[in-house]
Amino acid sequence: MRLTPQQKISTAFVAAMSVAVVIGMLAYWSASRTRDAATWVAHSEEVVGALLAVVTAETRFLTAERAYLITGDDTYLETYDEAVASAGTAIRKARELTANDPSRLRRVQVLGALIDQLEGFTGRLMRTRRDQGFQQAAALLMSGSGERLQQAIGANVSGLIAEERGPLAQRRQRMDRTSAWALDLILAGTALAVLIGWVADTRTRHSFAALQQAEGRFRALMDSAPDAMLVVDEKGGITLVNARAESLF
Repeated sequence: MRLTPQQKISTAFVAAMSVAVVIGMLAYWSASRTRDAATWVAHSEEVVGALLAVVTAETRFLTAERAYLITGDDTYLETYDEAVASAGTAIRKARELTANDPSRLRRVQVLGALIDQLEGFTGRLMRTRRDQGFQQAAALLMSGSGERLQQAIGANVSGLIAEERGPLAQRRQRMDRTSAWALDLILAGTALAVLIGWVADTRTRHSFAALQQAEGRFRALMDSAPDAMLVVDEKGGITLVNARAESLF
């Protein structure tokens, strides 16, 4: 069945709209996937940031503790207390961020316990320095307890960061792939919609041109007839007359 120009236009419009709807649905799905991946990437970066904040705070209070042991200057105590408070804040943040992962949460809790032990040891060192002098504090420091705690903390933090950065890299790759796929889809869909529109426009123009040519040939045939001819519609109205009919009227 041959379609009229109006039907061709309608068909092309429906096809283009269908393509646009499909592109919109797929783009929404892709955007949702990208948003989810971005959320997890941001979460992983927050966890890593909290763990690094723990290490930074640990370094600060150890530095203040060593400075106090050497000098006995009470001004280092304030720096020590601030660093200890920062370590506690960072541990709490890490616990909040890993609350939905029991395995990581347990490791963060172990890290918190190690930090507490190290704080207890450094506090004991500083009290020994204050009450018994440098030699006694140095002897306690040389026992190696503090160094073992630092090594345990370092290993714990390194393991946690490695666990976060592995999935983090995968999530970033997934996010990049999804974004690239969505862009390719939108470009391909847009090109397809444009192609459909161009094909429909071209075919419609050809149909109209053919219709005009047919009407021209029909008019020429009527005008060449020796008799008067009239074309009427279904209501009896005259829609076309040839030259012979015009000369009579």
